[in-house]
Amino acid sequence: MTAKTLVQIKDLKKHFPIRKGFFNKQVGAVRALDGINLDIIEGETLGLVGESGCGKSTLGRVMLRLLPATQGSVSFDGQEIMALDARAMKPLRKQMQIVFQNPYASLDPRMTIAQILAEPLEVHGMSKGTNAQGSNIKAEVTRLIELVGLPKEMLDRYPHEFSGGQRQRIGIARALALRPRLIVADEPVSALDVSVQAQILNLLLDLKKEFNLTYLFIAHNLDVVRYISDRIAVMYLGRIVEIGPCKEVYSQPLHPYAKALISAAPVPDPNYDRSHRVLLQGDLPSPANPPPGCAFHTRCPIARDVCKVDTPPLREITPGHQSACHFAEELLAEPKAV
Repeated sequence: MTAKTLVQIKDLKKHFPIRKGFFNKQVGAVRALDGINLDIIEGETLGLVGESGCGKSTLGRVMLRLLPATQGSVSFDGQEIMALDARAMKPLRKQMQIVFQNPYASLDPRMTIAQILAEPLEVHGMSKGTNAQGSNIKAEVTRLIELVGLPKEMLDRYPHEFSGGQRQRIGIARALALRPRLIVADEPVSALDVSVQAQILNLLLDLKKEFNLTYLFIAHNLDVVRYISDRIAVMYLGRIVEIGPCKEVYSQPLHPYAKALISAAPVPDPNYDRSHRVLLQGDLPSPANPPPGCAFHTRCPIARDVCKVDTPPLREITPGHQSACHFAEELLAEPKAV
């Protein structure tokens, strides 16, 4: 059976203007997204990793039309959505939802949990008969809260009465209310304790199986991404520099930046050999003034003259494994990591 592409992103750019002076004149732009090409396969979990400020969250928001794009196209299930107006976009909103990073800021403190979960159903006219059994909105809200492991007695409480993990469960329940096909999980566990992170990750995995969901899972914790993802996309300064199956990217990264990220992940073993770690020099360049050629060449341990001039395209090195590095074949020839 051929895998179906649910989301197709082509040459997507998002530039935030920099303005100065009395007349608020634009003097430059922050290139948060600088030409993203990415496919998300239906039913998969695609992990998106990279340093803070590389554009991960911006990509998720632009993809869902929460932010306008500067250039490029996004197709959802074969339909181009960048040119749709608000009315034409509304039916697609039900199929694409987001779980925000901060559960303390993403829930309205003036609304009860019942009101928060009922709101998307009311906005989309689903308050009467939300499933095949024709259950009313109260029954549907009760089902949603129990689906994420919280008792229905909590529906009359307010967000400030819950812990961070419980609030994130409520955020997940709200995203599920409209029966979406795609959920963008924007660092959903980064603000939670480690013990609670495992519970939320297992909940997301269970819901994926039950509802046949597709995830774009954004995170900077490589262990979390490794646990939940089928494929991994590595992002650097507004561009995808590597994408491939989870096991292949971790065992044999084909971009120096991905290799450095993976080698920097902590290993809970005092006897672990850390001599192979890749230590990057310098800081992340400014997205308002990215370096020419390969954006990573200012920090890359294997950079050469061609890297300073030519921008490497994202190309397939092995089946299903792409890299934007001029010397990816050299990395392929290195022994695999254990």
